[in-house]
This record gives sequence, C-alpha cells and structure tokens, in this order.
Amino acid sequence: MVGKHNEKQYDYMQEARKLVRGQLSQGYELEALHTYTALNGEPIFWRIRLRNSEGKLILPMHKIKNGNFVLKEPDFKNKKPIYRLHGLAENLSDPVYVVEGEACADKLVEYGLQATTSGGWNSAKNADWSKLKDRSVIVWRDANDVGLKYAKQVTEILLKQGCSIQWIDVEKLNPPDGGDCIDWFIDHPDALKEDVHKLALIDPPFIIGAFEPDVLSRNYPRFESRESGVFYCKDENDSFWICSWLEVKALTRDSNGINWGRVLEFKDADQVMRSWTMPMELLGGNGDELAKELFRLGLRIAPGSAMRRLLVEYITNSETSSRARCVLRTGWHEKCFVLPHKVFGGGNESILLQTDTHITSDYCATGDLLSWQKNI
Repeated sequence: MVGKHNEKQYDYMQEARKLVRGQLSQGYELEALHTYTALNGEPIFWRIRLRNSEGKLILPMHKIKNGNFVLKEPDFKNKKPIYRLHGLAENLSDPVYVVEGEACADKLVEYGLQATTSGGWNSAKNADWSKLKDRSVIVWRDANDVGLKYAKQVTEILLKQGCSIQWIDVEKLNPPDGGDCIDWFIDHPDALKEDVHKLALIDPPFIIGAFEPDVLSRNYPRFESRESGVFYCKDENDSFWICSWLEVKALTRDSNGINWGRVLEFKDADQVMRSWTMPMELLGGNGDELAKELFRLGLRIAPGSAMRRLLVEYITNSETSSRARCVLRTGWHEKCFVLPHKVFGGGNESILLQTDTHITSDYCATGDLLSWQKNI
C-alpha cells in the first residue's frame, strides 16, 4: 500500500477514487493503493486494487505532465520497475522475498522482511529486475499452476542476474488451492519475522540437475501472455501483438468425455474481467465466429486474418492442468442445478455452462418461499 515515504497518501487515494467512480458504482470496493517508487522513494505510478463479490480488479494510475491522474501506466522506455525499490536499497545483505502481487509483498514488509514483486503472475518478463543483481532471493509462490509459472519465470530471470535463489517449500505449508503468504499469516496469527525465516526452503525444482539458464529463452517461436496483451514472438527481438490480455484457465469436457471447450478469462476495454466457457468447435475454420464473439465482449484483436489464426492457435495450444465438466443447457444435471453464472450443488469437479456466446444472466432472486408454495 502507500508507504510512509509518501506524504500525500490521502491525496493519492482521493485521486484514485475519482478515477474509479464507475467501478465503485458497479459494486467494487477500493481495497488498496500500491505505490511503485524509484530508489529515492519518489512515486512512479500506482496500482489500484478493487474487489467485488466475483473477485479483484487491478488498474494502473499515474500522474501526467499537466498534474492530472490517468488510469494508465507511464510509457516506460524499457521495462517497468519492480515494487518497493526504495525498501530494497535499505539492507543489501538481507534476503529479498519475491511474491506474486503487491498485497503479499506488503504483508511481508509488515513483519520486517524485504519483499518485492512485479505484479500479477504474467508480469515477470516485463519488469526490470536488475536492482536485485547478486542478491539472495527467496521465492514464495502461490499454490497453483500460475503461481508455479510465475516462480519459474522469476527464477529464470534472476539466475541471469547472479542471484542465489531458493523457494519456500509451499507443499509443507498445506495451503489452500491458490493460497499465498497472506493465507499463511492468517493461519498463524502469532507468527513473527523469525518464524518466516524458519520455513523450509528448497532449491527451485526445475533447475535441479543439469540446467541451462538460456534453454527457456531459446524456445522460439512462442506465445507470451503479458499485461499488455498476447504476443506471438518469432524470436527475442521480433514479436507481434495479437489481442489484449487473455488466458485459458481450464479445459472442459462433458460427462461422456466429448464437447471439449476452453474457459477463457480476459479484460474488456473498461478493464472489467470477463469469463466465457466456449466450445472448441468455434476454433474451426478461420476463427471468424470466435473473433466476432470476443469483439462483442470487448476484447481488442489485431486486424487481419493472420492475427485471427494466431489467436486460434494460442487458445488451442494453451496448456493448463485445470479441468472442469461442461453442460450445454441450464437446469438440473444429476445433483446440480446450473444457471449461466452460478451452480447450486456439485461434486468433486467444477461444473460450467458452455455456450457458443457469452450469456448475460437475466436470472435473479425475487419473492419468498411462502409465496412460491402458495402460487406455484
């Protein structure tokens, strides 16, 4: 959050509230304002953390030359700074904890630890990690697939900076799915700084044995998902923007193992997070039907049939171990009642409604049980 180095904390929070009035009117709450600083403590830009009943929304903010604030990151000439640079310069001999997300970094700092992040799980490659050169680093990853991916990306980058790296052995912490360091502190309300230092550490599992730091970097051509969008990278210096941010979160199939699909998450032009469980059959042909629906939902896609084909290839080949069971209509399915955006009941596997087009729910709760029993 905004640190003590900032004497205008209230003003910056007020500016943030002005910029997100639309989101606040839609039921979001302003949860935190995270300040990215230069080494001298001067703010560079901010990230606004909003939350509603469906999840969180992170929006960037910075001050432009005329003194106004805008919902946008500055135009960095190279890569973005990592979080809390001013704090990292204080005790160079202390280990630095790298986590996913500013809230986790702030929590560790509360306990007197040095901590930083590049932001969300897909932000590592767009950040300037050079200020950690030759430092001792401990990675505390989130307990899910994307947390593991972030930890691997950070480790690959920091090895090239000469850092010595270990990971918190999160498996020994028995975290919930997707759990992070904040969850650990909730479970250990009496924990002290020394207790964190005592947590079991492991060598990064993917570099045990013969590991060449450049192996992953030479893996071209490839797709890269960044905060600014999805890119097709021919090599290290040649990449094409395909669309705004979009991720495949899970693969779906019905109870018979057919009707495969993908769970897509993406942000529209207002930075509102959307989720759509789409059938794989939309990826057939030239991708026009898929593009039409994504355009309708606010995704920005680069023009041209070649870009649409690359988008189809990206969605088709995205790898994830997450699985869900799909159904093709609302109503009862065994012991579950499925609505477009909610499922009542369930079993060991998530159940999702899969449709050719994203459904805006027209379902709502009204009346009471007594009226229903009397009139239905």
